[in-house]
Formats: sequence, structure tokens, C-alpha cells
Amino acid sequence: MSEYAPPNLDVTLRHIPEPQLEFGYGQATEYPRDGLYLYGPPTSEAPLLDVRYGVIGTAEGVRRFHRWAADVARFIDIPVPKEHGRDVEPQHVAFPDFEQAFGAKWPTIPTVSISDIDPKELRDTLYIAN
Repeated sequence: MSEYAPPNLDVTLRHIPEPQLEFGYGQATEYPRDGLYLYGPPTSEAPLLDVRYGVIGTAEGVRRFHRWAADVARFIDIPVPKEHGRDVEPQHVAFPDFEQAFGAKWPTIPTVSISDIDPKELRDTLYIAN
């Protein structure tokens, strides 16, 4: 930890370094996304099995969720840079797939889906004036 006292101010600033997070095989890094990608989740005595989840929404929302659920179950490469973008964006990293990242199987179909939420009723409920 380093300290810095700005001139003419009664303030001391302290820099606290990012903590090291532990990942698979006892490896450590401060950046969670890198740690999961490079080393996987920390090992456990009791491995996780399948993730069980449900989804509730409008028909369109549930369709979009199904597409997303299928995406996270597979490898997602770094996106191609946009026309005026930089070749390397620090927030753009590959995602290995859910099972590799978290050590649990990700079923692409939810255990339960409710998709009969009326979009107009949902919108009207969200925007009730006080």
C-alpha cells in the first residue's frame, strides 16, 4: 500500500492493490474473467452437476433468453472489431463456455418457462406514475 499527501491539503490518499482471486489448480489473478478463462473455477470436493433454472417473460423475451442460453453453452470468440474500433479492446475476451468457466453443465432449455406475460400489461405496470 502506498500513500500520497497532496500539497496544501489535509488529506492522505491510500492506494490499495486489487486482491488476488484464486481459480482452478491454485492459480491466482486479480481479474475474474481472465482467471476463469485461463484456469477455470476453483476445484471443489463436491462438483456441481447441472444448473437448474426457469425463465418468466413475454414470448419475445423468452425467445431471446433461449438464444442467449444456447450462446453461453458454447465457446464465444472475441468479436470482430467494428469499423473504427481498436484491434484489441480490453473488455473483449473469449468465453470458453459455461461448463469450462464454472464447472457445471448449462442446459440450453430451462426447467420451466412461462412466456404468457402480456407486453403491454408489463410496460404499463413498469411505468405507473407515483
